[in-house]
Amino acid sequence: MYIRSDENGNINLISIYDIEGCQLYNGALPTDFYETVGLGKYLFIDGQIVAAIEWEFPAIPEIIP
Repeated sequence: MYIRSDENGNINLISIYDIEGCQLYNGALPTDFYETVGLGKYLFIDGQIVAAIEWEFPAIPEIIP
């Protein structure tokens, strides 16, 4: 898979295609990667996927009182 991240390691694109600015990643993925990557749990730094320090699952507001 190809991954693009910003200068802070925040992942902003995951693709099966080689898109400009992406790096190839062939390593193992954390078991909850796809479920939590959009929430900022994982970063892509120096070609590796790493867990964000002090990441907490965001609070989900109650929609119907």
